[in-house]
Amino acid sequence: MTYQDPYGRPFPAPIHVPFPVPVVPQKSAGVAGALELVLGLLGIFGVGNLYAGRTGAGIALMLSF
Repeated sequence: MTYQDPYGRPFPAPIHVPFPVPVVPQKSAGVAGALELVLGLLGIFGVGNLYAGRTGAGIALMLSF
């Protein structure tokens, strides 16, 4: 089935998206670095990785130190 624009020109059917795709905000590399530096000086390692979404690396750093 083809559709027509207001000027009568045909165009293909629109693509149907069954559910909305969530928009994930980007994490700031500067904030992740600052968290890792400041809390690392206090002996808490891995928080910057947790903030950046790398939970495996963050938990591994927390458990290893």
